[in-house]
Amino acid sequence: MKLKSIFNNRLYTMPIPSGPSDSELKLIKTIVKKSGSDISIDKLDLVEAGDHYDMYKITSAGKPYSLKFSFNHEDDLFLREIKNTKELNNPHTPKYIDGGVLKIGDKILYLLCEFHHGEAIMEIGRSQLIESIRPFIKAYKSLHYSGKQDVSYIVSINEFLDRFNLNDYMGSDQIAAINGHSDFTKIQSIVNGLKNEIKTKHKNLIDIETGCVLSDTNPSHIFIDRGVMHFDDLRHLSNGHAFADLANMIISFSIGKQKERTFVKEISESLDIPFDWNLYQQFYQLELAKKALSYVFRYLKEVYLYESQRPYEILRIIDEFSLAYERMCKIPIFKEHKEFIRRNITEPVLEQGPRD
Repeated sequence: MKLKSIFNNRLYTMPIPSGPSDSELKLIKTIVKKSGSDISIDKLDLVEAGDHYDMYKITSAGKPYSLKFSFNHEDDLFLREIKNTKELNNPHTPKYIDGGVLKIGDKILYLLCEFHHGEAIMEIGRSQLIESIRPFIKAYKSLHYSGKQDVSYIVSINEFLDRFNLNDYMGSDQIAAINGHSDFTKIQSIVNGLKNEIKTKHKNLIDIETGCVLSDTNPSHIFIDRGVMHFDDLRHLSNGHAFADLANMIISFSIGKQKERTFVKEISESLDIPFDWNLYQQFYQLELAKKALSYVFRYLKEVYLYESQRPYEILRIIDEFSLAYERMCKIPIFKEHKEFIRRNITEPVLEQGPRD
């Protein structure tokens, strides 16, 4: 049985993010007011409750806005997103209104932007990326080249890998909990193996750039509104090669092998980038290992650090993981421990894990 079929013909009641509490609504109104914006809150919807911030969509006089905020006023990735959004000024990314640190009791980091009426591809189906290829190309080309003038940051591989240190997140209680259901030493070995795989594959791709790249994408952060694509998440924006983004999207959006080559070729031609399939495959292998590391790490944090308080996020991770599982089985360290990984990611949540 293929792992991606674990959701087929099975009904799961996915607990979606709830609306704000009275205290949260009061806080949001205070942030909007202190930002100096003349925005009334007619409707408020929670879009995402993530590691780096909570994101809300505000509707005011029929016009949409987005508000992201965090109680960690020193969050590096969120600070980078605020800077990127402010400096980029691209028609396919949120339009900056205000952002920075506010003191409302505690210090709060926030970003307020003009938004759009679109829906995330996650909500309307991953196939929408292929079906809306022309709008995607237009949006991505605009970002890839106009952004290059404004974004000078390059994410080093060591900086990326430093985000995935288990001991930075897991204390003795979390490690004991993991050992109660699994094997922390084996998990740490798998994480380290994936890190070594990433380092090895990255060596041949240093300083190969074509423009501005998103660096990490998923169907929840790309929106389509009346035939126009929008990229919402700018935390990882940097200079790099478009093949890295395309490979990332192939994996995240579960684009099949038959369409993969056509997708990459068409976008390469639109960007005036040589269609080098061998080079693309190198980026693909690197991004695949990075995705595998991210899925394992995100799942462990949700279950053992956040104590499964966000079941929607857990099921979303499992959904993404299951769609990429067959691809990731080609990674040596993943293939070696695939049964262990599969059991420890699916069985603790689903009523019955997959069986061959």
